[in-house]
Amino acid sequence: MTRMYRLFIFFILLYTSTAFAFQQTNPSTVLLTLNDASLEAYGNAKKIIMDSPSPVIVTLKDHMTLYYNKHEEQVKIVPDEYTELKTYAQIVLGIFSLCNSPDSSTLGKLTAYREKVVAAGNVIDSLKLTAEQRATQKQIVNLSLSFIDDSIHNGKINSQQFHAYFEKTNPLIWKNVNGAAIAQINLLNQEMNVWRKKIPADDWKKLRVIVVGLHMPREHNLVAEFFSKYLKKPIDSENLIYGENLTSEEDARDLLARVSLDTTLGQVALNDSKRMYRDLLADSAQKYLARLFPN
Repeated sequence: MTRMYRLFIFFILLYTSTAFAFQQTNPSTVLLTLNDASLEAYGNAKKIIMDSPSPVIVTLKDHMTLYYNKHEEQVKIVPDEYTELKTYAQIVLGIFSLCNSPDSSTLGKLTAYREKVVAAGNVIDSLKLTAEQRATQKQIVNLSLSFIDDSIHNGKINSQQFHAYFEKTNPLIWKNVNGAAIAQINLLNQEMNVWRKKIPADDWKKLRVIVVGLHMPREHNLVAEFFSKYLKKPIDSENLIYGENLTSEEDARDLLARVSLDTTLGQVALNDSKRMYRDLLADSAQKYLARLFPN
């Protein structure tokens, strides 16, 4: 091996060892490594909670799923009566939306929508609703068709007729809303009573529920309110969470595990079991912002 070659190898090794030493002592790298290790530990602790045999219920869209002892069972929580009553009530929503910002295409859109309303009216007698409920749906359909036909005949949306239509349909809509709420609550109660008989009392006490929904209907959400009464637990407690805009049961269970872990963390590390439910920097930020912007 020539002297020049040996020197080349020496400098390569020197550079490599120096770079490695620098990499190990670089503050950013050290802190990043520590941060990654902390988050990995948190993730592992969360997974242990997710894999726990304790019962968990996730409600998502039209069904709820029970996870218990590594088994899953899913049931429907939206009865046909709910769907039917809601659909007829939403005829009013459709007409409002089409007429709210009228343009040259509004009457054409109303004409196309009319066909769907007529079709819905033709199937009312085949639905498993009470006689009173079927009569209510026919009233909604007839009032809606009358408004649409008058608008098409006049060639425009008449403001007086528009508001009169909503005044007439308002009590009918509330009948449907009340009926739909009762139907869904009864189905939820029925399914929960079945599951309750299957789960030993000691395990039932550990039940955690996450209700998945959208942001806007969060307040007094029907499903969340039902579970709050059924379990005698407040919404957004460790046992009952409302999860916004989640897309899957897995996302919901992940959130539930995070809440459970963060509750314990808050209690042990911060002397406040709910402290991790909000931004950890919030209190400090409010105090400093008050000094920074005193007026």
